[in-house]
Amino acid sequence: MNKTTIHIFRILLIFVSISLSYNSYAQGLSQAQKDSILNAYVTIPNSDIRMVPPAYFKPFLNDGKFGFMHEGAGASISIQEITGTPYPIVAQYMTKEYLETQGVKLIAKENVQTTKNKDAVIYLVSFTVKSKDGSKELQYERIMLFTGDYNRTIWISANYPVVARKMLFNPLRISLLSVDFD
Repeated sequence: MNKTTIHIFRILLIFVSISLSYNSYAQGLSQAQKDSILNAYVTIPNSDIRMVPPAYFKPFLNDGKFGFMHEGAGASISIQEITGTPYPIVAQYMTKEYLETQGVKLIAKENVQTTKNKDAVIYLVSFTVKSKDGSKELQYERIMLFTGDYNRTIWISANYPVVARKMLFNPLRISLLSVDFD
């Protein structure tokens, strides 16, 4: 072997060693550590409400409303706190008939518990959105989670286009169920 070949072989060996070291470091992270990097709780401004947004959803604040948005997917999450209104009362009035007066169609209703063991109700509804010029219609779904206590209702809505349901439904549902509050 000539000097050039030996030099190239050494550089290649160093490169492979560094690559293998990096991979073994990444594999050494526990699943909980990997999850904590991607799934950090975000506190909603001016409240004690926290939740984990799905990966790649960015926070936004618009007209005093806070949420998360994924522009590429056309999906969003909005969070509202209704003080002075008990959560069980709000959940009781979310009937199929009432929802239809709001221009949405009820697909499903489910009594659940959040990941922090707080009672909640999830409603899945569908609705149509027209393009800006009115020439096209796009089918959307909304996952609405209601939770809270006898002093307030926490209402979190996640909207996404039906064509992206396979990719977005589970991450959005998991995100909504991550809600926590004091």
